Amino acid sequence: KRGVALTRKESELLQTWGCPREVLHALDYLAQTLPEGQRQRDVQCLDVFCGEKAISTTWRRHNQKTEHYDVLERGEQNDILLTQGYLNLLSMGLRMEPDSLA
Repeated sequence: KRGVALTRKESELLQTWGCPREVLHALDYLAQTLPEGQRQRDVQCLDVFCGEKAISTTWRRHNQKTEHYDVLERGEQNDILLTQGYLNLLSMGLRMEPDSLA
């Protein structure tokens, strides 16, 4: 299996928009190593650096599946400066459905 399976054109577009090549490699790595149960795309809203989680709380009220990423609430698991926290954020991003909100 090949990770997130981006085409060359998609990869070039992401790099043109400022996405570092290392992020694409990390996404590929995660897509290949995550357990099958974590590969589902079931999140409609990813609330990053959310503080009080106002956005994700509102989306949940409308029966939407949300995830939030906040170092103050979840500690090192959500610390973007640490390798595990960064990989955790990328794995949350891989769970997002098409046309969802981040």
